[in-house]
Amino acid sequence: MDRGLLQREAAEEIGVTTSTLGNWETGFVTDPEVRHLPAILSFLGYDPRAEPSTFGGRIRAKREALGLTHRTLAARLGLDPSTVQVWEADAVKVPLARMRAIFEDLLREE
Repeated sequence: MDRGLLQREAAEEIGVTTSTLGNWETGFVTDPEVRHLPAILSFLGYDPRAEPSTFGGRIRAKREALGLTHRTLAARLGLDPSTVQVWEADAVKVPLARMRAIFEDLLREE
């Protein structure tokens, strides 16, 4: 609304259908698929989600902002998808410095 765009124009800019955008706006679908998040965040010009309070939360927010699934991020980092999930959940029992460094490098990426 701030940009004076029609719903159709906003949907086109994000790369979704008008009905998908309408579902998000009305709350019918509350969580867009992770693959749409980069375009949504770019469209908005900022990330409206709350700042994560944990290391795992920061990993998850970064993965989602990149539009990646656990599987695709794991492949990119050379890890198993379950490793990404455990770190995101802050459920690592013995955090290895090498693994933490991999995720810290990810978080530093622009």
